[in-house]
Amino acid sequence: MLAVLAGWLGSVGCQVIDAARLLQDAVRPAHELASGVEEGLERVVAVDVLTYRPRGRAGPLPGLVLCHGAVDVGARDPRLIALARALALRGFH
Repeated sequence: MLAVLAGWLGSVGCQVIDAARLLQDAVRPAHELASGVEEGLERVVAVDVLTYRPRGRAGPLPGLVLCHGAVDVGARDPRLIALARALALRGFH
């Protein structure tokens, strides 16, 4: 039982550390995260979509849709770009 509990706590601890690193990256300036990320512009059902994916990773990846809300710069908000790049560095598209 202790071995199972220790294994479970270890995996949860790793997830907490990963989440903390993601948040640390998301508050860094967006240009600092650019080197490991491929950015693109795709047209999906008559809507232009900015895409961010890990550099050099082909094939299907888990995806997220980030909505920028009501900001004057829209999808070009540096905070949103930093978050998108941080997520892409962790394997999301």
